[in-house]
This record gives sequence, structure tokens and C-alpha cells, in this order.
Amino acid sequence: MSEETYNGWKGNGNRASAYATWRIMLEMYDGYDLRDAYEDKPDEYDLATHLRDQVVEYIDENCSAPLIAGWAMAFVEDANFYEMAENMLSDWEDEEEEEEEDNSCNQCEAMMINGVFCHETGCPNKNKIKVDGEWVDGEWVDREDDEDA
Repeated sequence: MSEETYNGWKGNGNRASAYATWRIMLEMYDGYDLRDAYEDKPDEYDLATHLRDQVVEYIDENCSAPLIAGWAMAFVEDANFYEMAENMLSDWEDEEEEEEEDNSCNQCEAMMINGVFCHETGCPNKNKIKVDGEWVDGEWVDREDDEDA
């Protein structure tokens, strides 16, 4: 672990900031799904501002002792909300990439084997391909290599 990072978080370039960033992300946003708050992917600046505002609002609502609220706010000021936003937005992109076409078969327990979609023996969809969610008759088309390419 580096002197400037904490559990992989960089913060604002020092360990205290990295710890604050990690801790707020862990305590406030672990399991937080951006899609619950945003219909479309938010801008990094807007998201960072939103995250910080949520934390400040939480402190205001739950910390009645001014001294402790001040300590909490100092901790918040040390955190890097842009790093948190960047991390959450990368998760958003990863989830978009994971949303693949559903190739499941309604007649058998078909699966991918070495990148090839395989039906069980005897499946009526064995020689079909899925187009727009429906199984249709299809054939493999051999691709001839183009010499000009």
C-alpha cells in the first residue's frame, strides 16, 4: 500500500484524503446504484456535486452537536468526490457492456461453450438462430476471405 493511497483510492494525493474518500465511499455509497437516481448517465461534475451534497445533508440531519459536525465536515472536505464519481461512472459503463443479448433457449438449458452457443441434444431450436428475441430457421454462412482486404 502506497503512502498516498488507501485501499486503492487516491483522494487528493495524500493518505488522509485517500482514507476519507475510501471511507465515505464505503459507508455512504457501497451498493448505491446510480440508475436509481439517474435515468441517463450523469456528468462527472454534477455527480460529484450531488454526492457531496448528499453527505453534507446527512451530516446536517444526523449530527446535532456542532463540534462533531465540524469534525465530520473537515473529514468530508478532505475527500475526493470527483474520484468517487469517476469510479461510479466506470461501473455504469461496465454494466452497459455486460448487458448482452439474451441467447437463452425456451426449450433447453442451452449454454456457451468456448464462445459457441450450444443447445442440448434433441432441442427443437438446435438448427435455429435467435433474431430480435425470436428463434428462426437459420444457416451458418461461410465467410470467404476477401483478397483485397
